[in-house]
Formats: sequence, structure tokens, C-alpha cells
Amino acid sequence: MAWCWIRTSITVQLINVSLAGNLGNGLRIVKSKSTDLAVEVLQCSMDSNFLYGAYVESNANNVMVYYSTIQGNWTGGIRLGGTGNGGNANVVESCRVYGNGYMSQEAGIRIVARGNLVSENYVYYNYGDGVSVELGNENVVRYNSILGNGGQGIYVTSGLGEAAPVLGPFTIDDGTGQITIPYMVQTEPYREIKIEFFLALDGEGAGLERRVGASGHI
Repeated sequence: MAWCWIRTSITVQLINVSLAGNLGNGLRIVKSKSTDLAVEVLQCSMDSNFLYGAYVESNANNVMVYYSTIQGNWTGGIRLGGTGNGGNANVVESCRVYGNGYMSQEAGIRIVARGNLVSENYVYYNYGDGVSVELGNENVVRYNSILGNGGQGIYVTSGLGEAAPVLGPFTIDDGTGQITIPYMVQTEPYREIKIEFFLALDGEGAGLERRVGASGHI
């Protein structure tokens, strides 16, 4: 199968599909406004397409991408959200997203919609940012390994209007067992902020363990 353009189906599963070398997107998901559409993408490969590996747009919601590889796509890896109202409430989880954006330096995963979850992915060596959140509320980016990208690890232009910090390695003081990490966030009053710290389980950052979490209003 060279590419998929899904318009009106109600439930679609794509399992073990290779989408490679297309002049457009590897996978483009478009839904009519009058039809409910749920798409599950499992263990698929989206490789070396001229535009995006996967493009979720035009009112397409509830798309789930699991255990898939998105690599070497010229414009970007995954884009969630189109030019209109769409691309909301989607999930990208347990995927490898790398080497994308050679032509445009776009992010490995680009979010321009609301309520999306990006979790437990390996996002590395993309030409632009690892993950870019440009528009929309209630997006969650958590438990990912993000390293070696050409821009920011995570870039947030919606809400805070600043790049999320990608902190370097810190060594625990054997005498006190404490680490001090200085960082300042400038934002609007009473905005809810959640901060989490992770410990790399190996030297390459291939495994992450969540150690400390904090949230609250500032």
C-alpha cells in the first residue's frame, strides 16, 4: 500500500503497513464534519515521504498511533492539526520519530491543535525541534526520550510562549544526596504549571524513570 487517504470511514485500523517514498504524506487523515472517525495506527512504518510521515487534519480527532516508526520524512515527522479546526484528542505513544524535517526543519512531532497526548516516544535526531506545541490547550507531552534534535527538545509557543528547558546532566552530591536545578518560568498569574524530573537509566537516555513531580499555580 503506497498511501492512505481516509475520508468517511467510521473505524479504521492500519496494522503493519509500510508507507514510504511518496510525493505527498505517508498517511493523511481527513474527516468529513458529519462523520465520526476513529483511526488506530499500529506497528506501521512511515519513511522518506516528501511531506509528513503522518498528517492528521481537517476535523480528524481520536487518531491513535502506537509502536510505529516515523523516520526520514522531508517536511516533518507527525503533524497533529490542520489549517482549520481539527487534529484534536489524538494519541502518539511508544513510537520512534527520528531524522525528519530535512527540507523545512520542522519538528519531529508538531502540534497545532488541542487535547493531544504525546507519551513514551523516542524522538531524536530530527532537523528541527523534537516536539513543537504551537497551538491549543490541554496538550500533554510526557515520559518521552528526546535527544539530539536540531532545535529545542520541546518548544512551546502556546501558553508560556517560550522554549521548555532541556536540562543537561547533573551529578548527585554524594555528601548530601541533593541536587539544585536553577530555572525560572515567566508566565501569566494563576496559570497551572506542572514540572517533572527524570533520571536516565543509561548513558544514551534510552530509558527514563520519573523521579520527582510537582504542580501548582503560580
